[in-house]
Amino acid sequence: MIRTVIYLILFILAIIFLFQNGGQPVTLKFLNWETPSPIPAGFIFIGALLIGAIVVWLYHLPQIIALKNKIKGLDRKISLLMEDIKRKENELNEIKKVKEDLEKKLGEKKEEIQEEKKTEEVKEEKEIESKKSSIFDFLKRKKDNE
Repeated sequence: MIRTVIYLILFILAIIFLFQNGGQPVTLKFLNWETPSPIPAGFIFIGALLIGAIVVWLYHLPQIIALKNKIKGLDRKISLLMEDIKRKENELNEIKKVKEDLEKKLGEKKEEIQEEKKTEEVKEEKEIESKKSSIFDFLKRKKDNE
């Protein structure tokens, strides 16, 4: 935040300098080299801004490339995780189907067991009735014989 404010202030000061001194002719000298004729200060200033922008872009280019590669890697991880989630969902659905089938079979087995118990109870009741009747028949015969 503070860095942005400082850059904004410097940019505003540079624009003010450009408008105040942009038309003044300037001769540039560097070691033994110098401009053949005076150049307006505004052109020099605009050239310096362009060169600065290019230098900053080149300075941050490796970082930009690294971040793009990191984003691609994260995208790959996301796609792998999404595939894993889909696979796990499919496995979960299969497990649910197996569970439903097992619950259905369990319900059928319970019904079979209950039917078997009922038939056993009926058989036991018939046996008890037959034993009762045989005992009563025995007692009746005994009474009749007496």
